[in-house]
Amino acid sequence: MNTAKAFGWVTAVAGVWEILAPFVIGYSTVTGGLGGARVLGAVLVGLGVLAVLLLVEVLAGAGLVAVSEGNDPAWTPTSAVDRWLAAGPDVRWVTLARGWLDTPRAPP
Repeated sequence: MNTAKAFGWVTAVAGVWEILAPFVIGYSTVTGGLGGARVLGAVLVGLGVLAVLLLVEVLAGAGLVAVSEGNDPAWTPTSAVDRWLAAGPDVRWVTLARGWLDTPRAPP
């Protein structure tokens, strides 16, 4: 994976979700219950729905997005996003790698 592309995708997710938080449908640890993945996938040029779902899993594992509380739960950026955006590339990459290791898709 190209580091610049990965950073760009995460930055795009954070920016889009500040405006339009994808709603949660039937949350599960496998799919994350991401509603609106097609909308987000259309915004992130070159990423399909499955890639967006994987990206959300990585971001959740990294603590960069979380499901909000309340009657209408939605995936929203956490306060950690600002720190991630301000960090150097080494810290940002390690954060994403750790998030990926926390996903069910990471190899044992």
